[in-house]
Amino acid sequence: MKQKNKGHKSIKLSQIFILAAFIILAFTFLYPLYFMMINSLKTQADYMAGLFNLPEVWNFHNYKIIFTQFQIHLYMKNSLIITFFSVVLQLTVSVFASYAFAKIRFPGSRIAFLVLLVVMFIPGQITMIPLYILFAKLRLINSFLGVVIAYAAGVPSVIMLMTANFRSIPNELIEAVNIDGGGYFYIIKNVIVPLGKPAIGIALIFQIIGVYNNLFIPLILLNKQEMKTVIVALTSLVQTHSGNPPLQMTGLVISSLPLLISYLFFQRYIVQGLTVGSIK
Repeated sequence: MKQKNKGHKSIKLSQIFILAAFIILAFTFLYPLYFMMINSLKTQADYMAGLFNLPEVWNFHNYKIIFTQFQIHLYMKNSLIITFFSVVLQLTVSVFASYAFAKIRFPGSRIAFLVLLVVMFIPGQITMIPLYILFAKLRLINSFLGVVIAYAAGVPSVIMLMTANFRSIPNELIEAVNIDGGGYFYIIKNVIVPLGKPAIGIALIFQIIGVYNNLFIPLILLNKQEMKTVIVALTSLVQTHSGNPPLQMTGLVISSLPLLISYLFFQRYIVQGLTVGSIK
């Protein structure tokens, strides 16, 4: 009985330790957002009086300036349009390519997969000048289409993730669908996509964050003020209002809302992906 109680006690202690670790991690990740929110509601005088103090009076004047003078909603619209079409293109290409690498044997498949692996390790900054020259000749500068195509460079990492997941799908299931008359697109729609939802969901979240937060590609390819993304616009806000941190915090809070909403909506896929990986 003593040993059983001791084991029961050790389990409780381990659970307390894990819970404490998660609380610390949650505080670490959530505190910057909390810090930005409370300071966005301050005047400059309140901010200088105490960075970590709660605002005595909630001041929404900064939000009014951000929407009326800075017009952050226009830049967020540009970012959302680019993010939507870029992620749709990336996931569509990645699903078909990953299925081919995972389940179809064709000449040169290993070499092509190795090339994708090598491309992943090439820093994007190296390709910026050739990319600009190429897109200038194709007349894709100051074009949302050009930016969406440029983001296709993020496909290799998505293909790697999905290929590893699709390989776990039983070949017998695909063969059974083939015998029943299901073609290539039928298999992808009714077998690959439903069973690969965890990997697709994780890739979706990562690509939304990566595209939405990307600075270099829109900074280089979009020169017109009205076409800038919210991240590029915020860099100019920081430069022009360097002496007004509460206004900067307001822009950061508003720009982060789409990412927070996306994460809350798709977080279940991260849990499913981790669960599937742990079971395997």
